[in-house]
Amino acid sequence: MSPKISLHPKFAAFVDVLFSLVLFFALRQMGAWWAVGVWFLVRALIWIGLIRLVYYPKEISRLRHFFSLLVFAIGTTLLLLFIEWSISWQVLAGVATLLSAGSFWLLPSIESKLPFMPKPHRRWLLFLNMFGIAGIWSGVYAISAFHILYTVSMWVWMATAGVLATVIAVWWWLEYGVEYSRRVLIWSVVWFLIMLEMGWAIMFLPLGFFASGLFLTWFWYELWLLTRFNLSKEGINWRKQRTFVIINTLLMIAFLVFVVRWK
Repeated sequence: MSPKISLHPKFAAFVDVLFSLVLFFALRQMGAWWAVGVWFLVRALIWIGLIRLVYYPKEISRLRHFFSLLVFAIGTTLLLLFIEWSISWQVLAGVATLLSAGSFWLLPSIESKLPFMPKPHRRWLLFLNMFGIAGIWSGVYAISAFHILYTVSMWVWMATAGVLATVIAVWWWLEYGVEYSRRVLIWSVVWFLIMLEMGWAIMFLPLGFFASGLFLTWFWYELWLLTRFNLSKEGINWRKQRTFVIINTLLMIAFLVFVVRWK
């Protein structure tokens, strides 16, 4: 049942930008962990309100949108908590503001006469989840590097991040048309073990916590895409995917060589 008041998606995006700017300014002033929890709750409630009031076509799920924003918020918050350089903090907060607002901007208005294509919005939500994964793993590596919360074993943090990365991977396989089966269940277990091993191995590389999170997320996406095709009925078309894998591998090598400052 649609709400009596319906916000235009462009206006909802504008409102989200305003709230995001205020909340990120407040986050910058916080010095207690409980306050961060309250901040996260307020942000989630604002998104619930906007999602409830905006029109959604039948092709787009409100829950999918909300959970994507939650994953995105978890990763973004962890990144911002560990970034000390003011310029980097402001740039990341600005990017995060635009990314969350974009998820509303891409929705169609209820008055739209044009047919709505859900693919761009679905890709945007997938990107939000990937951003969240990068932030979650970067937070795990920051906890290790700065020896924060040392009373909890590092394996607990890595296992938690591995579970989240696995749940998100399986979720988006299903979103892209993969039918749930015994193969998907087996792959979910294999995926968790791969994430745990890769997360542990990358920890020993002389990279910063942010670069480590990005590197693992790049690996996550490459493997997620190939596994998605492998689980589909068509299988992997290596002729089409070879160029994509080669280009992305070269880009990641260039990122590690020319952009990342090795410790």
